[in-house]
Amino acid sequence: MRTIHEFQFWIASHKTTVLLLTVGIFILVFVATKVLSTANEQYQFAKIQRIGYHTIDDLRHRRPREVEAGAWEEMVDITLTAYGNICFSPEHVTNKAMERLVTDLRKNLSGDIEVDTLVRIWDRLAKTGAYGQGYVSRHRSLLMQWIEAGAVTAR
Repeated sequence: MRTIHEFQFWIASHKTTVLLLTVGIFILVFVATKVLSTANEQYQFAKIQRIGYHTIDDLRHRRPREVEAGAWEEMVDITLTAYGNICFSPEHVTNKAMERLVTDLRKNLSGDIEVDTLVRIWDRLAKTGAYGQGYVSRHRSLLMQWIEAGAVTAR
């Protein structure tokens, strides 16, 4: 037969076990929620990012007549590279900023396309945040070199 002290010890041990299990479950639920939330954010970002990429990539087939085909391909490639480097992850551009960017791109690229359209895309990329602004200020000259090199044959 057990003594009262053994019984009290067992209850105390049992409370500790229940408390530890409860804390462990709480921690697991918290971590799982954070992981799932981050995964969902990444999924939504990738979905929006693809739409923006294809919106810009479609410009390949909308070359202005006054621009040489090879030069237009290069300028679109440079712009896609900028888009990919700026809009790399939610840490670079938030999901909300990506949604606004893609909405603006779709709206502004629905009309006539000209060389200045690519310049305006770069301007808009700079407005996505500090990272975009820094990238554009460092690399905009790549696009401008093609424009200034006479890639535009007539206006």
